[in-house]
Amino acid sequence: MSTIRIARRAALGGLLGGVVAAVGGRRAWTQAKPIQIGLVQSASGPQGYVGTSHIQGAQIAVKQINESGGIDGRPIDLVVRDVKLNPNEALGAVREFAGSGINLVIGDFSSGTDIAVYPIIPSLNMVYVVPTVIAMEMTHDLYNRNCFRAGPNAYMQLRSEGVVVARHYPDMKRWGAVLADSVGLRTSQSFIYYGLKASYAQQGKQVEFMEPVLVKIGSTDFRDQAAQLVAQKLDGMVLGDGGGEALNFLQQATGFGLIKSLGAIADPSLFMVGKAMKKQTPKNFWTGCLWLYDAFKQYPMVREFNQLAMGETKTSLVDPFLAQAHVAVTAMAAGVRSAKSTATEAVISALETTTFDTVIGPTKFRAEDHQLYFDVGFVRLGPDDSEAGWKIYDYVPVKATDAMEPASPGKKFVLPTL
Repeated sequence: MSTIRIARRAALGGLLGGVVAAVGGRRAWTQAKPIQIGLVQSASGPQGYVGTSHIQGAQIAVKQINESGGIDGRPIDLVVRDVKLNPNEALGAVREFAGSGINLVIGDFSSGTDIAVYPIIPSLNMVYVVPTVIAMEMTHDLYNRNCFRAGPNAYMQLRSEGVVVARHYPDMKRWGAVLADSVGLRTSQSFIYYGLKASYAQQGKQVEFMEPVLVKIGSTDFRDQAAQLVAQKLDGMVLGDGGGEALNFLQQATGFGLIKSLGAIADPSLFMVGKAMKKQTPKNFWTGCLWLYDAFKQYPMVREFNQLAMGETKTSLVDPFLAQAHVAVTAMAAGVRSAKSTATEAVISALETTTFDTVIGPTKFRAEDHQLYFDVGFVRLGPDDSEAGWKIYDYVPVKATDAMEPASPGKKFVLPTL
């Protein structure tokens, strides 16, 4: 496990203004029949920026593939459906794709929508690749041969974050958490706590872990929760909320003195905190960051991807969600190219055996459970005197082989006893 020092000043921004129905490259394709790939994403609502970033990343992947000759001379058409974090909308979208002959589909970022969709994918004779979903079910109790995870799972990402943070702050004595009361966020908090506990135990440290302070989904007033957390006299805190609600909590908690009192905050994926809070960005704010240009610039397709992504988003620092969607599309294209076919069974077999280049480097799926070998990474953010008001201080990568749990397709995952 190593640390890369980062001195770049940058901010996120410029999200996609709308969702298009189909995207292809600039080249005029007159004879070759396009390969259609469906994309199910939630681009509406309070977490719509995540879906929008996924759409942008997928579009860039299609552009790069098409402008380099497509797949054996055939261009890709990307057909996008906004499912609005609604499982029924997602079910309708994949059935619509199946009815129109689209059997290659990239899934949503949301565990809830993909969990609803997974069981029917085999009956629709599809190949379904999810880019960001961390729910353990996808490669464990809900596993089926038609579905692949092109990103890390909760054990890989969140447990590893807890381990990384505990190693950086070995002398912290008390950890707490604020947690939106949902299954997904409860899972996120429990995995980060697990990693913290495992790392502190390995160090021989005695650390107290408080019960999480809960907030209702959709809350806008967090003053009571902030006061409870101040009373706990914490050294570190896990932020178990997402999107705008997490930002509202941080802004309100700042007024209570909570944020200033904390030695560190561990958060699953609020990379946007710096852009939103600028000089009020909490010090030692750790969050998942699965792609960063400086960490992956040695790989062939990364420079062009980064330039295209900066042009699309009008920002100098690319949202990691773009890269994750790019990996999913690249994986699907690699399966079709290797199979020399778009037939479902042929593509599945190819994805189980093919190593392919991506913006995270050469990688492949683990054949047993269709989990991608995906190195996980974390950044430490904080305030800065620059014009941006914040910066990335550290990037810490963890190799996939060090982060992954043993494969157990078809079996419910249970965290090992510490």
